[in-house]
Amino acid sequence: DAPEEDDRIVGRFASACAAVTTVPLKYARTNQKKAVWGLHDISVRPKLPKDLMTLTFPFELLAEMWINIEESFLTTDRWNKVARRISQN
Repeated sequence: DAPEEDDRIVGRFASACAAVTTVPLKYARTNQKKAVWGLHDISVRPKLPKDLMTLTFPFELLAEMWINIEESFLTTDRWNKVARRISQN
């Protein structure tokens, strides 16, 4: 929804806790609509399933995305194929 922004999802070098809470809260408090991709913390990765990652959104961004969900990739046939493949694992 913001093609002019190439950093709408950021992956910061941070602890797992920071990627899930601290960094997203910082963005939310400063009214930056950024999602944080996380759980690449080397100290916690061995304890997690290999295919588990996080994507944390400030509530305002998530609410905005929810309004537009019917026009998103989630309603496409391609996404349905990916979703079926994910559910088979």
